Amino acid sequence: MALAASIIRRGLAVLAVLGTLMGGYFLLQVGRELLAFWAQLQALPGWLQWLAGLLMAVLAGVGAMLLWVLLTPAKQRIAPSQVLDRKAIEGRLAQLEAMGSDTSAWRHELTELDKRASSGRLYVAFHGDISSGKTRLLKALVPSHEGTVDVRGGSTERVHYAEALIAAQPVLLADVPGRQQVHGERHAVLAEDEAARAHVLVYVADADLTRTQDADLRILARFDRPLLLVLNKQDRYDRNEREALRRNLQVRYAPLGIETLAVSAGFTEQVTKEWPDGRRSVVERQQPAEVSELQRALLAIAGEGPQRFEVGRQHATVAQLDSHIVAQEREVRDQAAERIVSRYTRRAMVAAMASVAPGTDLLLQGALATALAKELAALHRLRLRDLDVDALMSQASRIVRTRTGIVLAIAGNALKAFPGIGTLGGGVMHAVAYGLIFDSLGRSMNRAFADTGECDRSATLAAFEASLGQDSGAQLTRVTGMVRQLLDAEPPSPASRLGGKS
Repeated sequence: MALAASIIRRGLAVLAVLGTLMGGYFLLQVGRELLAFWAQLQALPGWLQWLAGLLMAVLAGVGAMLLWVLLTPAKQRIAPSQVLDRKAIEGRLAQLEAMGSDTSAWRHELTELDKRASSGRLYVAFHGDISSGKTRLLKALVPSHEGTVDVRGGSTERVHYAEALIAAQPVLLADVPGRQQVHGERHAVLAEDEAARAHVLVYVADADLTRTQDADLRILARFDRPLLLVLNKQDRYDRNEREALRRNLQVRYAPLGIETLAVSAGFTEQVTKEWPDGRRSVVERQQPAEVSELQRALLAIAGEGPQRFEVGRQHATVAQLDSHIVAQEREVRDQAAERIVSRYTRRAMVAAMASVAPGTDLLLQGALATALAKELAALHRLRLRDLDVDALMSQASRIVRTRTGIVLAIAGNALKAFPGIGTLGGGVMHAVAYGLIFDSLGRSMNRAFADTGECDRSATLAAFEASLGQDSGAQLTRVTGMVRQLLDAEPPSPASRLGGKS
């Protein structure tokens, strides 16, 4: 080992000497050439000397710029966010209405948006999980509030409103259903919608925030509106614990512009009282609410007036409305895609029932498959080039070749479950097989177009190949149902029963 290390060191020393000599020789040659160039330059007229100097300066500048571009890390490009405005929303609603979809709820939301903008009121929404004390806290602020307080939690089943006057400013406080209710999807939508309509948000929690609460709070903080994080039920903690928790929340959420407050909405304390005669009884003692911090914060906000926060409120409302419209657009597209896929599947099955030697060559019917792809792309407002279609159909055909046996086996097993159909011969089985292929291809394309927002050939083919190998009961029911309808409408000829040409 020592000998090998010595040899390596000597070799490195030799290489270092050779490198030094070669570097010195190179510098000498460069120096000689520079001196020769300088001597030749001095022999030129003055104007040529200036021109040569200018050209050298330009070349040096271009070289420096290229080095800067090559060595400086490229800045990450941030895609511009889509601007959501009233005009764009109304245009999309008009498109949905033209497709026969009901948009009355979203039209009403736009009307409510205008109504609140002109009302002169400040809208405040109390948000948070169930049993965090939202209703009791609102009652502490507005004693006349009629909301229900229930120890079981989840007692707010709809949005309750309470009128108040703060700093001579009319205020409408909204008590929304609590999050995390069992089967509370509808309540969650009510809470999110009302939170989007508000100028001010009061997020009520009774402990350190969970991951879900943290995510909710960050979503609510996206728009330029006051957001108050209220730590309720502070009587649960001693002074040191309360201050530590509050500091932790302040440090975590201050960068988001969220103000953290500590309050107590009041509570009922049970005390055991012992009488002189030895009897004991449980006495309930009502502890008063302590909401002064929240009152001061709302007073400061109300003093600025609702117009100060109207832009943020409108942006939040339009963004929430956009999420509803996106879901409805997806549903409408899915329904339209279902009709398109069913139509082309039926056409492929009609053609397959009259084919020669069914089952021997289960290639895709090119014209129908191409038309199916283009119609689905148009539904998603995507441009599908002829070259893309040809490549997609070519690769899909190769997938079908490798899965022919599986598809025919699934088709045969499906027909056995339907008395009368299974005895009609290979023509019907061929039709079912083609139905399975077109149904799988159409649904795979629709899912890939919707998920990727582009004509993603890889995603389409991966979904198509996976679906061909599945024995889906729902798919078989759809396809065999189409076969029954075709046979009832026009019974097959004897030739098609035998698998020959009709």
